[in-house]
Amino acid sequence: MGISSPLKNPEIWRYRRGDFTDRRLINRDYGTSIIQGIAPSRNSSHIVLYAQASDHGYSAGWREDGLYEYMGASRLDERTGRPAAGHANFSRPDNNALLTSWRQGRPLQLLERKGRGPQPFRYVDSFILHDWFEKDVGDGAYVPIFLLRPVEKATHAPHPSYCIHSSEQVQLIPVERHALLSTLRDGSIDHRNMRPEARLEKSFCLFMLRQGYPVWRFEIRHTAGCRPLYTDVWVGGVNLLLETKAKADRDHVRQALAQLIDYTRFLSNPYRAVLVPERPEGDLLKLAHTQQAAVIWPGTRGNWESSAMWLSHLGITYRR
Repeated sequence: MGISSPLKNPEIWRYRRGDFTDRRLINRDYGTSIIQGIAPSRNSSHIVLYAQASDHGYSAGWREDGLYEYMGASRLDERTGRPAAGHANFSRPDNNALLTSWRQGRPLQLLERKGRGPQPFRYVDSFILHDWFEKDVGDGAYVPIFLLRPVEKATHAPHPSYCIHSSEQVQLIPVERHALLSTLRDGSIDHRNMRPEARLEKSFCLFMLRQGYPVWRFEIRHTAGCRPLYTDVWVGGVNLLLETKAKADRDHVRQALAQLIDYTRFLSNPYRAVLVPERPEGDLLKLAHTQQAAVIWPGTRGNWESSAMWLSHLGITYRR
C-alpha cells in the first residue's frame, strides 16, 4: 500500500531551522519510521535523522570544527540496554542508508531534542555525510559515528571518479558560496546590480540548498595555454549539470545546449538541463530532449517547473 501524504510534493522539505515538530507529523508527511533514529522517507528522497539524549552516556551534537557528530544504530544488550559488545555494524540497513546517501542523492534532515519523553523535536538543518568511524563506549562495545556537515557549509566534494574523467583537467569549485549563504540567512535576494541569468541561477541554487543538495561549478582546463571553461551549476548527489540563460528564445537555448555538450565531454555522464526564466516554445523543448537535456523554469506559484518527469524527485514540478 502506498504512503498517503497531505503534502502536494513530499520532495519539498517543509521545515526551516529552529522549527519544532512531532515525529508523528514527520511520519504522516514523509512516510518515515516512527521509532528508528535513521528514518528514510518512503515517499521522497529525504532521510530523516533523530538525535536525542542517550541512556548510555553518549550524546550527539556539534563539534568545535563545525561538524555534527551523530550516533548511528547499534545492537543493544538486552540486560543493560547499552550497546552490546562488539564492533559497529555499518552494513545494517539503517546505517547503510546514511552511508550511501550521497551516492543516491538523498539529503539528510536532522532533528534533535535534549531530553527524552513527550517534548517535540527541533529541526536543525540539512546535512551531507562528511566521514564515519566507530567509537569505543566501554565494556568492549563500539558504536557507529557519522560526522555530518551542513549543506550550506559543504566544502568537500565527492570522489573525482564520481563526476569527472580527469582530475588534471577538471576541478570542482564553489558557486559564489558567500553570497548564497548571506541570502539564506535573511531569506531574501538582493536584485540590484545582478544580471538576469545570475538572479535566476541564484534563486535555483537556493532552492536546491533548501532541499539538501549542495551546488558546485566545474573549472575545465581543456587546452594548455588557454583560459579554462567554467560551468554554471552542478548539483551534487544527483550529478545534474545546468546552463543558465537570460532568455528562453531559440538563440539562447541553442547556445546553452552547445555549451552543455562541450562541457560533458570532460565529465562522467551528468544529467543535463537548461535553466531559463520562462517556459520555451514546444519546438525548443523537443530540441533540448533530442540532446538528452531537460529544461527548467520558474513556475507561476513560486515553484520550479521542468519538461522532464525525472526531475520531480528534486521537488520540481513536471509540465508537458
